[in-house]
Amino acid sequence: MKICSRCGSENEDYVKFCVQCGKSFDNTDNHFEVVEEPSLIKKIFYKFDEEKHKYRIAKIKSFLVVEAVAIFIWAFNDLWFYIDSSKGDIFVSLIAALCIVVIFIIPSAVGLFIIKKIYQFLQSHS
Repeated sequence: MKICSRCGSENEDYVKFCVQCGKSFDNTDNHFEVVEEPSLIKKIFYKFDEEKHKYRIAKIKSFLVVEAVAIFIWAFNDLWFYIDSSKGDIFVSLIAALCIVVIFIIPSAVGLFIIKKIYQFLQSHS
């Protein structure tokens, strides 16, 4: 049911004019903006700017994703090398994987956390 904004009477959904006062209902659909669900790519690489009402590239987040993918590829490449050279010794393989995590992934995560906190601090004080 449509409710007329002029007289308050109820009208059927299919009518174009109010039955009581004759006010047009044609433009009511144009007042609402269609909101699309952002894609996964937009969620990862873009940030919605509330002031401009559009998406912009999230530079730090994009850099982190690219860095994580590069480290992941490099780590598996290196890990397979150690697994092949250890001839099935699982201990050597686990130590190699642990070294990769300790040397690259944990410092990257801590560094990014610090950068994010500094960025949030600067945003709140500007």
